[in-house]
Amino acid sequence: MKKNDYDFFINQSLLIVYKTKSEKNPNGFIKMSEVFKKLPPLPAFIDGGTLSYYLGRKYCLLKPYSEVGRGNWVLTDAGMEMAEKLLEKEDIDSSSNFDIDVFNSHIDERVEMKVVEKIRELEIATPEANKTKKILILGDSQINANQILKLAKKYKISPKEVVLELDYQKNKRFNVGELQYSDKFSHMLIGPNSHKMVNLGSYESLISRLREDEGFPNYIELREINGDLKITKKSLAEAFKKITQ
Repeated sequence: MKKNDYDFFINQSLLIVYKTKSEKNPNGFIKMSEVFKKLPPLPAFIDGGTLSYYLGRKYCLLKPYSEVGRGNWVLTDAGMEMAEKLLEKEDIDSSSNFDIDVFNSHIDERVEMKVVEKIRELEIATPEANKTKKILILGDSQINANQILKLAKKYKISPKEVVLELDYQKNKRFNVGELQYSDKFSHMLIGPNSHKMVNLGSYESLISRLREDEGFPNYIELREINGDLKITKKSLAEAFKKITQ
């Protein structure tokens, strides 16, 4: 399997959500953390945050469904169609009682290639998938905005794709809740922030909420070698490198 090939795990995730379908739950809904528990062991190069991003904002196969509780996701129409096609290709019972292990034992390269093709089509055809997502840099910075944008250009990131929130005092009024289940940002780069930001809830800091809560964009903690949270040329360069790899 290629290092950046998430397709097999995307397929598996779709079918796990599809399995939750019932008369009272026609589109399926499940917490992403439960999906991860049911997946085969993820290789070291695949992380759950990126897999969630591919399933949600990039390919629009799943979407948040907060009506049944925070952190739940449901199949979109495109996700439903793909799950049904997967089942149809392998002639597996597409009722809500199908066994994911049966699918695992039958999946082969032919089916995987078909799904890869379908994903590529969705990436081209879905407006939500084509929207340029922005990168949020949030926190007190050791370097100024011009230096940050110049560094971003070095990694072929357009200044138009970067949103800067660098004022420590103003960030106390930053509404953390607006980031949850939002498709505005693909990544957040987090520096030092006050522990009194808006909508932190019971969490002691922004980092704590991002680590423990669900539904936030991918984030990177900007830290120095000694572990200190700092926005510097070095910490930003490492983050931009990760994003653009």
